[in-house]
Amino acid sequence: MKKSDLRDGMVLLQRKGSSKVFREGHPKLQGIFPDTGYYELRHLDDNLLNRDGETDYDIVEVSYTWEREEVEEMTLAQICGALGKKIKIVKEN
Repeated sequence: MKKSDLRDGMVLLQRKGSSKVFREGHPKLQGIFPDTGYYELRHLDDNLLNRDGETDYDIVEVSYTWEREEVEEMTLAQICGALGKKIKIVKEN
C-alpha cells in the first residue's frame, strides 16, 4: 500500500502500537483517542515508512472502518410514494 492509496476513515497502525484514523485532505493523522495526539503525513514516505528512520512510527497495518447500515422500515404505501408509482408485491420463485 502506498500513501496515495489512503482513504478517509482508514485506521493506520504504527509499529509502536498507536492507532490513527486517516482524514482525507487533512495534513495530519487524527488519533482515535484524544490523548494519542496526531502524526504528520510529511514524516512518511510513499511506502508509509518514517522518513527519519524512526521505525516505531512506520505504518505496519491499514484497515478500513466499518459503518453500520441501518435498515429502514417502510409500509407498502411509503414504498409506492418513494418510487412515485404503484407497485404489486409478487412471490419469488
